Amino acid sequence: MSRFIQTNIFVLLILAVSISAHSSETSTFAPGFTPTPTSTYPVVFAPTTIPTLFATGTPTQTPAPVTETTYVGFGDSYTVGSGVRYEECFFYLVSQKLNAWFPHVNTVNCGEGGINSADYLKRLDSELSKVKAQHGGPMTRATVLLGINDLFESRGVTLEKGIANSKIYQSNLRKIIEGILKLSPNCAIVLCTVPDPHNDGQGPFLDFVPQGVFEAYRQRVLELGPEKHCRVADLYTVMMGHPEYYFCPISWMHTGALGQYIMAQTIGAQFSSNPPGVK
Repeated sequence: MSRFIQTNIFVLLILAVSISAHSSETSTFAPGFTPTPTSTYPVVFAPTTIPTLFATGTPTQTPAPVTETTYVGFGDSYTVGSGVRYEECFFYLVSQKLNAWFPHVNTVNCGEGGINSADYLKRLDSELSKVKAQHGGPMTRATVLLGINDLFESRGVTLEKGIANSKIYQSNLRKIIEGILKLSPNCAIVLCTVPDPHNDGQGPFLDFVPQGVFEAYRQRVLELGPEKHCRVADLYTVMMGHPEYYFCPISWMHTGALGQYIMAQTIGAQFSSNPPGVK
């Protein structure tokens, strides 16, 4: 055999080994998933883990990559984004976080300013109809943040009455969550405790809420989360003692842009912290 042929055979063998080694490297994506220009998943969230963040049970097979999610915000003026520009409100910021995981994110903001949990429950069917009209498919993610107006209506009551009202509030939230899950049984819900703006000196009306009532409302949410298999974003604790979160020049009772950002970070962490198979 000539030296030329031997040399070429040797080169071909080296090339074959190199290709084989390259193809055996661990992919940052799931098997069978081909990245495209619109697939912007971070490495830590492989596409197959995202759809199962709030799923129950153990998957029997690797699910197909999901490229779409529908996020709905149920709540009052905090969800609407009163006092800040829309692109500064937590609902918009959370939707942008989801955009990093899914090429297609459908959003429906069902916030209603000035509404308490009892009145929101009465109009829940209307809000769910809006979701169906705007999107048509099931919800996959939702936030529920209500209670500031319930607390507003607790001004001047006794501590005992305020605690009794917190149990009614919890019952309303329970029925709201059940209504959401009836329409979309697999929806991942983040339930939020109510931020306490009376610690900033701007919201004097909440100074008339008896000490301990805000804490009772927080406790009702913490109890309800595990009961209904919801994640809880404890905004009350995260924002307590930070008056700078509530500085809002155009609204004396709402959070400012910084507060909305902190809310988005806290809520978004609950969407992203679930391991597969955990609701």
